[in-house]
Order: sequence, then structure tokens, then C-alpha cells
Amino acid sequence: MDPGTRGLAGYLCASRGLRRGREHRRRADRRITPARCRSRYRSPTRTTTGLSLEHHGRALYISAVRATSNRRICRLAASLLVAASVCIPRAETAAATAAGPGPFANVRVTPAGLLFTLAVKSTPFTGQPRVDVSDGGPWIPCDRRATVKSDGAQLLQKGSVAGIDIATYFPQDQSRRVRIRNGGGGATEIDLVRTGDGFLIAWTNRTPSKAKRISTGDAGPIDALADAKLTLRPSSTAEPAFDAVAVVANPPLPEGANDQFVTLLATNVQTGATTGQNTTYNGDGATSFHHLLLPAGTYRFTAFRAVSFGNPLTFLSNLSQRVDLPGEFTIGRDSRTIQLAIPDDSLPQAVDSTIVVTGIESLSPSVSNRITVGIQLTQVDGPATLFADRAVTNTDPIPFDLQVPPGDYTVTLSAGSQVDGSSRTSTSIDLGRIAIPGTVSLHIPALARLSGSILDPGFRLFADGSYPGDVSQRIFVGSTSGSSPKYSALSSLFGFSRSYRTSLPVGGSVLVSASLAIDVSAGSSSATPFGRLDFQATPAPIPVDGDVDVDVPVPDLPDAVTIEGTVLDRTGKSLANAFVFLQGSNVEGLPGATFSTSARTNRDGTFTIAVLKGRAYRVTVISGFGIEF
Repeated sequence: MDPGTRGLAGYLCASRGLRRGREHRRRADRRITPARCRSRYRSPTRTTTGLSLEHHGRALYISAVRATSNRRICRLAASLLVAASVCIPRAETAAATAAGPGPFANVRVTPAGLLFTLAVKSTPFTGQPRVDVSDGGPWIPCDRRATVKSDGAQLLQKGSVAGIDIATYFPQDQSRRVRIRNGGGGATEIDLVRTGDGFLIAWTNRTPSKAKRISTGDAGPIDALADAKLTLRPSSTAEPAFDAVAVVANPPLPEGANDQFVTLLATNVQTGATTGQNTTYNGDGATSFHHLLLPAGTYRFTAFRAVSFGNPLTFLSNLSQRVDLPGEFTIGRDSRTIQLAIPDDSLPQAVDSTIVVTGIESLSPSVSNRITVGIQLTQVDGPATLFADRAVTNTDPIPFDLQVPPGDYTVTLSAGSQVDGSSRTSTSIDLGRIAIPGTVSLHIPALARLSGSILDPGFRLFADGSYPGDVSQRIFVGSTSGSSPKYSALSSLFGFSRSYRTSLPVGGSVLVSASLAIDVSAGSSSATPFGRLDFQATPAPIPVDGDVDVDVPVPDLPDAVTIEGTVLDRTGKSLANAFVFLQGSNVEGLPGATFSTSARTNRDGTFTIAVLKGRAYRVTVISGFGIEF
């Protein structure tokens, strides 16, 4: 992937499939909000080109990546799901409808009942709030009113629901919905998953019946040749959209499977527009709740069901399938909840097959150099995709005993490792086609080592370990046209690590590019200090006839300038919590390089951001991401 694609140009995503990232964090008694989740290596149920979100303090950096998803360890959703060529920002909240109580700090089961606790600076519980609950059907009122405590900071719900004790109504590791209506108006809907005596708050909407206006827009380009002040207004708005809740009845697990995950895609019948879900964590229940931000209209739904087989600690395989669900559904203010069911036969009939991977000695595995080897099978004339991986510490052939639908598949082999805790490396090799069923042997070709150092004069790279987020330096390697087999590799460095290494098949040639985290604070303590510079590190292809050393010097950087600005909404009011993205491919003195950075607006709609001096920076404003409207 070229450096420019990895920047904000990747915001309008490619259309192949779904990207889902999930991080399973079982933390009771505190709020869990969507977080980024990346698989360590190339281990997908389905691989797509999509968005990677990096939230560093007040900054959010977007890049296009080939991302992957892996089972339960990634069960809590990422803050964004990309589906079919549509990226979904969180909606801008209109000001007319009163917000319900929240945000929430935690929800707990206590001996007295269900206790809701608000975060600091929240809309309090007022009057005599009513609590309703649902397991996917209609809202059911609790049999008694809740009690406001701690001057509106807490709410205690005692009693029962339809004759069931309130605590019993919430089974362990299953999802339920709660609606809290304040006495003076305003309602909040919450998705909860019980873990022990606490809950994961998987989704919150404090204005559930209000249509939200999605707002994104370009406000550039601008020349950043000196410090400047800007007033930005998102230049395009979509029609208002509702928080549609799809209640999905999931089929039983197939024999031998241990987990499943479903994501949804909605297609507007009138316009053909496609929208992917804002994914939430649903636990292990037979019913799951899926949220999609949809304008009023009629929709058809497509499910992507992924089923896991094997032991996630030793060997795991994921089989995914697209399912077009029957029926059309109307979404509007009074019809936000719909019922969907995944048929039992949604997965194709699978047969036993064995793939044996040999040539492991090329990876030099050992107890101290644990390698994760994976294979991805993509059906040539069908919708099935399977990924399996396992960790190896010796050179014995690796048998992958799989359940796969019969047919012809393309095969990609991946291998990755973590080096000294300060870097990660992965390599992907396309190995052609195979036929299933049967026993198939795949051989890892002879590999050479590509290594080098990032030369960082002046310590311009960002390496502050106390800085929030995952600040890494990335070296990308890709085979050039004519190389056989086709392959790619990535090495990610953390902290002050500057030396990288990866493995590549012998033969052919490669191009090396870099994506570096640059400190561009420009002497301003209020400016976002983090930016990312993408550039090609090798001016010409490098032949790989054996081990190769390629150093990546940090180029001479132009001075940084500070951009101060204010973001206004379409009515002229200051827009808080909006994200401002700048991307430029005309950086002064760096032809072919791309620089990207971002900032989040304060309560008064203002922001301060530093960029490398350059012309024609594209400025994009997005009105926030997240699950709390």
C-alpha cells in the first residue's frame, strides 16, 4: 500500500467486505467504551481495507490499513465498523430533545437491587424515574419505581421484572437492554452485559428517539506556511438518522464450534446506500443487539456470521459466511427496533480437510522466538473465508485440521513474532490455489532477512512512553511487480526502539516505505504533538537474493506551524468534541511524502494543531465518534 493511501485518503474506504475489530475487556464496575483493537498479525476472519483509529489524548489519527479480526480476545467492538465503502461517523446531536441521565460511571448488582452510578458532570436522575428492561422483545416495566440517591448521582432499582427478580433477569455474560426515563423528561437507553456483579456498558444513547444529523465535511485545502487562525464549518450534511436497533436471534453453534460473531449491513431499498453497524459487545447469549445509524426508510439486511473452531490458546480457525436475510424493514422514529434471525443453515456444509505447512525452519522458531503461523483460505467461486493460526516453537511440520466447505481456494500464509517486547513483525505470502477436501501440503519458501535501523538525527520521532495510545514506527515492505510469490511484510517499533527486521522470500525485489510518528508540537504546549509522516524509503526496488540491510533515515523536516481554529455547526454555533483532520502530500522539501495529524475541539469549539510546513492541506471535520450521543 502506498503511503498516501495510508493517510486520510483512506477515509472513504474500499468496498471489500467488513472490518471488525473487537477487544474483550471483562472489567466489572466501570464503564467500557469502544476501544481500538488490532490483531497482532494478519489473522482475519475477513480482511478488508478500512480505517484504523489512533486516539492519542486529544488527537485522533486515521489511517487506512489491512486489518484483521480474531475471536473472543477481540470481543468488545472498535469505535468504528466500516462496511461496503461506507464509513460511519458518530452523529451530531441536535439540540432540541432533552438528554436523558448520563453519562454513567458503572452499573452494579447490590444486595438492595440494581444500582446505576453516574459519572462526574452528568445529567442527574430527577423526579421519579422509571426503569424498563428488555431481552429483545418489548420494553417491560420494573414492578416498582426506582429510588434516586446521592442527590441525583445514583439510582437504585429494587423489585422484579415480570415476576423475575431484577438481578436474576440479567444472566451472566448475556446482553440485556435498559431504558431509564427521568421524571422531568429525557430518556436513556443502555445495552448491558453482566460480568459478575458488574456490567459492561456496551451502548448508551441519551436521546434515543431523536434523529441525529450526521455531519462530515471538507473545509480545505489550506496552505500551512505560517501560523494561522481558521474558522471551519462542515460543508456537507446527510439527512438525520436514527439509532436503529437490530435484535438478532443467533443459531446454535455448529458441532465442534466454540464461538460465533455476527455483524450486519443495511441496504436502503430506495437509494441503494449501504450502512454498517456500530458494533457492540454482546456476551455469549443467543440474542445479540446491533446498532446502525439509519435515515428513515426501508432497508434490507445482510449478516456476516463468523464461527470459531478449536482451542483459542493453542489452535483456532474461523469460518465466515455472508447471509442475505429475508424481508424489508421500515426505520423511523416509531420503528427503530427490528427483529432478525440468522438461519441454522447459514454456514455452508463443511468437510474435514488437513493442510500441512512445512519449511518452518525458515522462520527459526524456538522457545525464545515464538512464531505465530496462520493460513487464510478465500473461496474462489464462493463466499466462504477461513483463517486459522497457531503458535510454534520448533521446526516440526504444522498440521491444520480444518472444517472447510469444498471448493477451490486461494491461500495466504502469514507468520509473525514479537521481538524483545519493543517490536512486532509479520510477513504474508501468497501461495496460490488449492482444492478442498483432501490433504494439502504447503511449503514456506526459503526466506531472507531484511533488517535495518531508522536513523533519527535530532530525535524527531515521537517515543514518549507516557503518551496515551499506541505510538509506533512502522516499516512496510512489499514485493514489486513480477516477483513470485507475491508477499508483504510489516515491522512495528515501540518506545525508543529504532532497529527493525522481518523475513522475506528469496527472489524478486521489494520497495520499502515508512510511516513515522513525528513530534510536531512546534514549541506550543497546547498543540497536538503527534503527527504521522508516510514516505517511500527506497527510491528504487531492492533485490532480495539473500539477507539485506536497508536503513531508513528520517528525512530533513521543514519547520512546523501552528493552526488555531474554531469549528462551527451548520447553525453557526461552536461544535465541541468534533475531530479536525489535516492531510497534506505537498510538504515543503519532501516530494512524495504525506503528513497527517488531527485534533479534537474543546467545549467552545476551538482547537490547536501543529503541522509540517506545506501547501494544499486537506482539512476534514467530523462531528465526533463514539457510542454516547
